[in-house]
Amino acid sequence: MNRIAYNRDKGLVIISKCASMSCEAAVSNWTFTGEAKTFFGLIRHPIDRWVSGIVQYYGSLSEEHDGGDSFRKRLVDKKDISWFVDKGIHDIHTEPQIWHWQDIPAPQRKLFKFEDGVSALSSALKLNFSHAHKLIDPNKIKMRQQVKKIIQENTMYKNKLLKQYSADLDLWASI
Repeated sequence: MNRIAYNRDKGLVIISKCASMSCEAAVSNWTFTGEAKTFFGLIRHPIDRWVSGIVQYYGSLSEEHDGGDSFRKRLVDKKDISWFVDKGIHDIHTEPQIWHWQDIPAPQRKLFKFEDGVSALSSALKLNFSHAHKLIDPNKIKMRQQVKKIIQENTMYKNKLLKQYSADLDLWASI
């Protein structure tokens, strides 16, 4: 489901793992119903977003209710990670970004690379992105680094993810 904040003739498409908390804080006085001539948003490299999303999801599971520790151990194992890669989409944090953009015609899109930071988006929308959400959980930081290293070192995993998220990669590369 799209999360789009509206203000006059502008829309901001908010996607999980693409500075969504900062975006929501910046548009707290906007509405979530309306129409727009131009839609703005951040697009993140699909592998970086998948790694961040998979760690967000499985790193937040509790052991008592969800089996979190066993998932986390499998996620950072060079052999067991294949299950996660093969599944691809696990929740909203790993769903394709293109799903949020597919109903918006390309000429109405104004996209910015997540990796370039929010400053260009902030300037374009004249918004204050002073709420900077940072990952501070050292366990999640370490897990993210481990997962990213496994993906980078294994061409098969990397290629599977790039194939699964090829439309996202095209969108990101078009910026």
